[in-house]
Amino acid sequence: MQQRNETLAWICPVDAAEQQHKILSSRREGTGQWFFRSEPFVRWISDEKSKALLCTGAPGAGKTVLSSIVVDHLQQELGSNGSVAIAYHYFHYQERLEYTDILSSLLRQLLQGNPSLYETITKRRYLLPPRLTPLRKENVEKIFDVVVSECSEVLLVIDALDECTDVYVRRQFLAWARKLLDLGGRTKVKLLATARPGDYFGTLLTRGITLEIQASRDDMESFLDGGLDYLPNFLRRKPELWEYIRNQILESAGGQ
Repeated sequence: MQQRNETLAWICPVDAAEQQHKILSSRREGTGQWFFRSEPFVRWISDEKSKALLCTGAPGAGKTVLSSIVVDHLQQELGSNGSVAIAYHYFHYQERLEYTDILSSLLRQLLQGNPSLYETITKRRYLLPPRLTPLRKENVEKIFDVVVSECSEVLLVIDALDECTDVYVRRQFLAWARKLLDLGGRTKVKLLATARPGDYFGTLLTRGITLEIQASRDDMESFLDGGLDYLPNFLRRKPELWEYIRNQILESAGGQ
């Protein structure tokens, strides 16, 4: 176990699960369910030909929290299937990551979540450079190809592509993602990505389903009702006033 943990930390020193837990814990219970009922998501998850689901939303629309809800949903529904691998990445404009850093994070998650994949890679020693030697782009891509070939399905969730501020890194990643989606064979590779409106998806748009992320009425009601304990005392004593304010907020948002 110790050697396994050391190898995973060598591939990528950051455990993405901590970030996922932190973001997911900020959600209001019950929010985001509209997304799983939406026609684009249903088509993406069930149609073999639907490779990419590209979601846009204005700043503050809740894209990152929704991405964490999607990751949790996929893990709950498909995580117990050993032949399905799930990985995710949250871009942040303050981070300066190289292309290899992103792939290494995704690779660590795939190996960490599936012990048989880890065993497959460690047995093929030609794939790994000597320990303590930094993984190069060629190493990570080659290992990733082997991991993908061992799965029946690989699901990737990539949040905030617009916050990958290094245009060269973003183009490298998109080119790699496009190549991965175009792989033939028995493995189904699917990508769900979010970004602000703009030209952030590159050539993925030519084969992706698009969806605009907006605050749904159900989510807004859950958020408002979930904050009742934090209302000022005078509003608690005047429920009719709070109901009026609540309705005004929902109406001003257009009841999306």
